Amino acid sequence: SSSEVRIFAGTPDVDYVVIGSVAIDTPGNGEKALSKLKEKVAKIGANAVINTELVKFNSFSARTGISGVAVKLN
Repeated sequence: SSSEVRIFAGTPDVDYVVIGSVAIDTPGNGEKALSKLKEKVAKIGANAVINTELVKFNSFSARTGISGVAVKLN
């Protein structure tokens, strides 16, 4: 489930299998974007996102982007 998805800024020191790149662009703040990212990766069978990057778009649009690599931690 999305509540079990772990987020890493870098690469964890554990074995993992790469599932694929993921990215979200959503209205709202980083928390909302993170929640959507977790939902997305849980659906494709990942339990973590590594090398996660958060991008705040200009304050005009109030959108947040977040990307990383979906992985299955062993």
